[in-house]
Amino acid sequence: MTRTAYQTQKIFFAFDVVCTLTVFGGNHLNALESAKARIIEIHEKAGAAFTAPAIGYAAQEARRILLQEGVAQAVIQLGDTVVNIGSSRRIGIQHPFRNSEENFAYVELGEKAMFTLRTNRSANDPRKIASVTLIGSNALQLGALCAKVAAMTIDNAVALLNNSEIEAIIVTATQRVVTTRGLHEQGSKAAKAA
Repeated sequence: MTRTAYQTQKIFFAFDVVCTLTVFGGNHLNALESAKARIIEIHEKAGAAFTAPAIGYAAQEARRILLQEGVAQAVIQLGDTVVNIGSSRRIGIQHPFRNSEENFAYVELGEKAMFTLRTNRSANDPRKIASVTLIGSNALQLGALCAKVAAMTIDNAVALLNNSEIEAIIVTATQRVVTTRGLHEQGSKAAKAA
């Protein structure tokens, strides 16, 4: 097994939100510092409004800076938002009903972003959404859409997402897991290949 050199920067925000910037290969300390500074700047400007859209924007800005600085392999993780640059990586999705860091699903994330939002709905209503994970090309777009989807019923959310290029894993308040058509087809192909 070969070891890959990497550099990491961490930022700790309020409410247990942690940002980890990891760059693989090469010396990209300046790029990391620039991306970190931009995320902190966005956080400070947003203040209490550092919500899903602002988090998506900050992650997208970090991606822009790293690419501009010539970074070819990196992972940006800002809370439950992950942006991958370069080779596909296996990323876990935390179980919405457990406090531990237990993952209930994994996604092979290529040159994409993944945004998870938990609503903490305790109602035992099968139409209500407890957690939504969106996968697409733009973290800012995903952050804005996540908040909208989380407020929908499961049927309306799936109908909206099945007619877009964004994939989703949704967990209902009754712990039923629903995926959009594209992820469902990918899972079926993987199962047949195994």
